[in-house]
Amino acid sequence: MIFQYNSDIMGEPVIFSLFRNLRRKSMKRMKKFLALLLAAILVFSLTACNGDPGTDPTDPTQGNVGDNGTYTVQVKSAGGLPLENIDVYIYADNTLKDLVNAGRTDANGKASIALAKSSDYAIVLSGAPKGYAVEAYYTFNGGRADISLTSSVVKDENLAGATLGLGDIMYDFTVTTPTGEKVTLSEVLQEKKMVLLNFWFSTCGPCANEFPYMEEAYQMFKEDVGVIAVDPLEESAVVGGYQSSMGLTFPMAACPAAWSMTFGVTGYPTSIIIDRYGMICLIEVGGLTSLRPFTSIFEHFSADDYKQKIFNSLDELITNVKPTYTMDSSENIGALLNKGDIEVTYRPETEGEDAEYAWPFIAAEKNGDSCLKASNQQIDSSYAILYADVTLKAGQAVGFDYLVSSEKSADILYVIVNDQPIYQISGVSEPEEWVSCYPWVAQEDGTYEVALCYIKDDSTHEGDDTVYIKDMRIVDAKDIDVQTFIPREAASTEDGFDYSYVTIVLNEKDGYYHVGTKDGPLLLADLMNYTLFNEEQTIWDIAYSGAAEAYYEEMVDYFSLASNSALSGVCTVDYKLGEYLKKIAQVAGFDSEDENEWLKICKYYQVYGSGNAQLEDPIKGLAPSSALEATLGKNVATNYFYYDRIIMPRGMFAKFVPAKSGVYRITSRNESAQGVDGWIFDENRNELLVYEQDERLYTDSSEVSMVFYMEAGKAYYIDIAFWDPYEVGYIYYDIEYIAPTLNHFRLASPGYFTYDTNATGDAMYHLIAGGVKPILGTDGKYYEDLGKDANGKQKYGGLLYADFTGLTAVFDTPIASVPAYDENGKPVVDANGKPVMVKGMIDKGGFDFSKTEDDLFVLSILEKYDGDEEKTVAYLKEYWGEDYEQNVEVYQLEDVFAGIYHGKGKDYTAEMRGYLSQMITTGAEELRGCVPMTERLAELLQLLMNKYTFENVDHSWTKLCYYYDYLGPEG
Repeated sequence: MIFQYNSDIMGEPVIFSLFRNLRRKSMKRMKKFLALLLAAILVFSLTACNGDPGTDPTDPTQGNVGDNGTYTVQVKSAGGLPLENIDVYIYADNTLKDLVNAGRTDANGKASIALAKSSDYAIVLSGAPKGYAVEAYYTFNGGRADISLTSSVVKDENLAGATLGLGDIMYDFTVTTPTGEKVTLSEVLQEKKMVLLNFWFSTCGPCANEFPYMEEAYQMFKEDVGVIAVDPLEESAVVGGYQSSMGLTFPMAACPAAWSMTFGVTGYPTSIIIDRYGMICLIEVGGLTSLRPFTSIFEHFSADDYKQKIFNSLDELITNVKPTYTMDSSENIGALLNKGDIEVTYRPETEGEDAEYAWPFIAAEKNGDSCLKASNQQIDSSYAILYADVTLKAGQAVGFDYLVSSEKSADILYVIVNDQPIYQISGVSEPEEWVSCYPWVAQEDGTYEVALCYIKDDSTHEGDDTVYIKDMRIVDAKDIDVQTFIPREAASTEDGFDYSYVTIVLNEKDGYYHVGTKDGPLLLADLMNYTLFNEEQTIWDIAYSGAAEAYYEEMVDYFSLASNSALSGVCTVDYKLGEYLKKIAQVAGFDSEDENEWLKICKYYQVYGSGNAQLEDPIKGLAPSSALEATLGKNVATNYFYYDRIIMPRGMFAKFVPAKSGVYRITSRNESAQGVDGWIFDENRNELLVYEQDERLYTDSSEVSMVFYMEAGKAYYIDIAFWDPYEVGYIYYDIEYIAPTLNHFRLASPGYFTYDTNATGDAMYHLIAGGVKPILGTDGKYYEDLGKDANGKQKYGGLLYADFTGLTAVFDTPIASVPAYDENGKPVVDANGKPVMVKGMIDKGGFDFSKTEDDLFVLSILEKYDGDEEKTVAYLKEYWGEDYEQNVEVYQLEDVFAGIYHGKGKDYTAEMRGYLSQMITTGAEELRGCVPMTERLAELLQLLMNKYTFENVDHSWTKLCYYYDYLGPEG
């Protein structure tokens, strides 16, 4: 079993995705390992000297210029940023009549130009980006001209339709807050040293998560920092209600939707950082879910000694926090921590560029016990470390007790011995109890370096946000009181030349090699890290582009397993992998006559302590051959997937073999905010089913419900994974038998528009709806086309039904108007007790093709104000802001007020209302609110799809339809 103390505490002999590319060498391993470890969380900003560069006597562009020489023009922003691609023209004098020479600034803002010696030259600059103030001409000072261009936000330009990015000078804008306050960027920058422009919307989860931290940082820096949060998707009233409910004090406003396109916003939230000179210096996409990113941004851009710099990533900007504690002496730590008379020397981190950021372990008390704790509590992207040099005799083990209280799988204690990562521990102890840990058992006398490194990420803090350590001790291996796994090499040597190897046995039952006996420890091949076989190249390197390149394609599946393994880079060795490794040893090894040399690639885990269970297969669940076991039933304790790392391709496999043929339903249960995806495969990893939210009555978008016909005795492989591959946690699932056969009511065309993979020529590039192929029956209704039988007779599947009252994957509004329900599922009524209706596409004018979407938008505002044009204009002036005059023309406002519309089609609203009486209202629940699909209805829905999705995609109306899909034995 994996070394796991309980469901909330991880103490596993593994290093997960954080070290997926870790490669170690035998010499000085400790420092190299920790350097890679800490690189995952610490970002060290590289800053250049900003003082006077002085004169370089070897640079001909500096100092005095001879009769003929090189003059240098350097152009920078007022903030000190070199300006590239500025055209530089040199005139004989300031009359600007005689052009002598020209050049262009390089990436350093320099243009070096050959000129005869003169003190009268005049410099003219051209091509400066918008927002920079350029004088008529400049002069040389000796052989140089250092020109600084001031900048400020660009006036009289429209953000809508513009394209702005890093390094550009921002365009000015004005927004109106829900309270009527007008906020203008240029005016804010007259008072503040920077502005954070945030794009968000009210139902955006990551936006809601970051706003409290943004607000907290804003309160700390609001004297120097401005924040403007704009919503391009919703009205001002929505913004006002949201701001009030969240308690946010910085200006918030609705803005034109086109503004988000100006910056290429592809996700929400997105923050644009504008410095005091009006320059866009950082564009950060995604929620910032801690205080430190905001304080780092605000500190940098509001600093009195601010030097302008463009940041491609927030990681370049975040400042690391230096420790506020110092480590006690080794003697004092030993007196507090040691149990018994043991020989241990304690020391801090003193080497490497990260040493100044290493927090110590300090004295503490937990549950009445004296102990040490990591001192970097509440410090984002930080680490605390304690080294212990422990003297052991062969057969002795070093141990300690710990109590962890941290964010699971994120804030982690790594236990490392002689640069071998042994355990990672995280979570919140429930109940709070001390747990024993034995990271090493010595096979020979010596001094062993144990490192305890507690690393915090940059997200949330949970529990006490630290780890506690007590009772460092040395015991005989036989006295270890908890199950413990220690990594061992399968090959060993004393002189570096002659090797001895462990005995291996192939277990026919599980198909793997074991060490010692068929039930001994699993033999593991380290394919992605350096090994005793080769300390310069990994097996992947050797096979991908080295001496064993001929075997790469045959081994690619094993490399995939090793990359996803619970033990970083390691794969369990079956017979086939063993044979490949033997071949690699023959072509890339040191001694081709040593038939066991391939074992230098391998390791195993020796078990100590209570229980005899060996380490669980680290690739368990990663392939059909190593699948987990799935059991029929609800709330079965073993029916779950546990994700503690990124697995690509996504997900793990659980094998299910039904005892009887029939239709089964597999449903998930998880606590993810973003939901899960699901698949069913056969033993060859052929995809049998992809869950596409295609059931009309199953509306939980965060779960899967896979319905599939399965044959008795045949193996099926269930794969359910988090939508976000970075998410960790448990996904539980149930398997229920439904019936021998089933007519399953499902979407006729689920998922996205796609391409025909079987097409050739130009047809390869034609969009298709996908899903079932419809055919018109003799009764004038559409059915699933099942092709023709052996006699050439047409076969019909289920009748297609248009969904009038439900939501499909295409539209967020139903075709027909429906009653509104509150969050508890109760009907909403007005003051007169009448049901409040949610307008459907028919009543919203979706089938009135005589009107454009712009027409319908203006008409919706007119309706809101009962046809009052003055109130409509007042609303639009506030909503469109500075774009009002332009949008009056774009939306052809006067025409719409006059009843002149701009669509190219007819109004089919009345005809569509005629179908409302055909809606099914009794019988099977899944059919209620549906209308049988006729030829004419298909034509009308096709017009709707042409208008709102892609034009002229054959049968795209099927995306609005359901049908009964027969699930059962073929024939």
